[in-house]
Amino acid sequence: MDELNDILRRLWVSDLQARRELLEIQRDALMCEITSPLTSQNRRKEAFVLRDELMSQWAKVVEELNIYDRKSV
Repeated sequence: MDELNDILRRLWVSDLQARRELLEIQRDALMCEITSPLTSQNRRKEAFVLRDELMSQWAKVVEELNIYDRKSV
């Protein structure tokens, strides 16, 4: 049973790490759009909102990973 729990825990951590990476890639893409002189003002406003929502999700994922790290010490 401990082996199964260990496998599930590692899968959970891997999922969180993958989600964190994806959110960081999406953030970088939005930042490119925000800083581009070709982006319209309306789209720039939308991108700022999306980036803020994305960073909120990112913070939750990072917090979950930090909680796991504190438990595993």
